[in-house]
Amino acid sequence: MRVSWRQRIRFALAELLYGSGRSRRRVAPALRRRRPHVVYVLGLHRVLSPEQERQAHSLPGMVMRAPTFARLLEFLVQNFRVLSLDEFLSGDFEPRDGRPACLITFDDGWRDNYTVAFPLLQQYRLPATIFLATGFIGTDRTFWPEQLIRAWPDPVLRERIRQRAATAGGTAHKELEALIESLKHRPAARREEILQPLAETVGGANGDALLSWEEAAEMARAGIRFGSHTVTHPLLTYEDEATVRYELSVSRQQIEAKLQQPVRAFAYPNGDWNPQVRQRVQDAGFECAFTVRSGVHRADDDPLTVRRFLFHEGCVVGRDGNFSAAVTRFRLAWGR
Repeated sequence: MRVSWRQRIRFALAELLYGSGRSRRRVAPALRRRRPHVVYVLGLHRVLSPEQERQAHSLPGMVMRAPTFARLLEFLVQNFRVLSLDEFLSGDFEPRDGRPACLITFDDGWRDNYTVAFPLLQQYRLPATIFLATGFIGTDRTFWPEQLIRAWPDPVLRERIRQRAATAGGTAHKELEALIESLKHRPAARREEILQPLAETVGGANGDALLSWEEAAEMARAGIRFGSHTVTHPLLTYEDEATVRYELSVSRQQIEAKLQQPVRAFAYPNGDWNPQVRQRVQDAGFECAFTVRSGVHRADDDPLTVRRFLFHEGCVVGRDGNFSAAVTRFRLAWGR
């Protein structure tokens, strides 16, 4: 595993504060066992087997490996009271047996949530909530960042997209991640114009498939809860009011019709929200909505701007590349 200087600092601090040895833990901020009405909400995206990882095109911050996820679930069983969505909405965050409350969430609705994460959740008997971008469920479509990553090695296509971004008033970023971040912060219609060459050359989802409705229904019957993540995954703060209302109402209607369960929760795409978007979420009847701001959620916090700790492979493994309880505790205590 290639380790940056920031990671080296994090590993050292995590081991110093949360490594083995009781004397060390006395000086570190503990997980909030004794504070009621607090919940740690975890936000994940993809959980991949080695074969799936070789075929996928998501950025590293979207991915956790299956063995790491299994160790994470074991850590959660030992240290947390893991809530269902219904328990979360009830506001019952009281610690049990010295274990603070925790909620597991997934964004987007990737097929590996079914093939990899779901069996592990069942093995550990843990609930979870998955937020679906309904326009991709049951299709061979995938998200534009994965399409762009897949196409990026083609120098001709790469240059066409960079120049189209510059012509549209942006920057012709040379780095892929910088270009993706820049394109996120545009209305969907303008971004589609820039990325139009992808439609000419890139095929189906390949290693980046989303759930089918049949797979989602099987998970729902087993107790997995589903929430809305819009229809087409636009960042709502860049869209007009009519688009925001459509994305909220239609996604909710589709999930309720397909899965025959009430949709009570929403996750903001990319975590982006503002007071106007928050109000539209409330108007649409959602009882809670999740951001990507790091930190714990308290019972008296706004239920429509819930904080989450985003989790991926790089923020829960140690210097040896394996799951580290010390690094995970550091992440949850400090939000880093």
